[in-house]
Amino acid sequence: MILKRFVMLASFLFFLAAPPGLLGQVERDSARSSVGLRVGYSWPMGNWNKSPVAPSVNLIGGNVEFEGDLDFAVSNLWTLGVEGGYSSLNGTAWEEYASGLGDRVVVSGSFLHFAVLIRPHIKITQSYWIRLEAGPALLLASGQETFAGRTYPYDFLRGTNFGVQAGLEYVRVLDESFALSIKASCLFFPSSVQHIGGATSSMLFVPVTAGIRFIL
Repeated sequence: MILKRFVMLASFLFFLAAPPGLLGQVERDSARSSVGLRVGYSWPMGNWNKSPVAPSVNLIGGNVEFEGDLDFAVSNLWTLGVEGGYSSLNGTAWEEYASGLGDRVVVSGSFLHFAVLIRPHIKITQSYWIRLEAGPALLLASGQETFAGRTYPYDFLRGTNFGVQAGLEYVRVLDESFALSIKASCLFFPSSVQHIGGATSSMLFVPVTAGIRFIL
């Protein structure tokens, strides 16, 4: 279901960016090196973010995502991107659940990811680019909660996790050095959450961001 929703979103962005007749046009431009800055929202997907003592409550919710990348042209239709992203840990649902029981809990933490992405351009013109991306990703996760004056680390969030990232980006070129972009991606980190009893589950995030791109 998660992958189906992601594919539907990617397909929507593709057809939104490519009106009928443009996919077959001959005019093309070359891929360009660029710097991108984006902001959006990242959704945790699956059950890995549920509370172990109250499975109906999200221990970790979605939050604002900040992303930046350096993109290097390696051929006419391929670029290589080095990306970084940051999102703080959102524990609002768990804090509200504890408050309903008469307790005060404060949750804090962050998710920091890095990725090296190969980006084939499935369409590129002087006005816009549409491209896919895929590659290895690294996640640095940390979290903790403070209760009754004591702080308890979230040991189930392993500090360093390795996985993959895939996505689709639409770039609207405004002039030779400036463009707007929107990107939807999926970050998957297998067996990265350690549960009580030794069982593990995988982390899955779906960030959707928009921003600007400086063309070099």
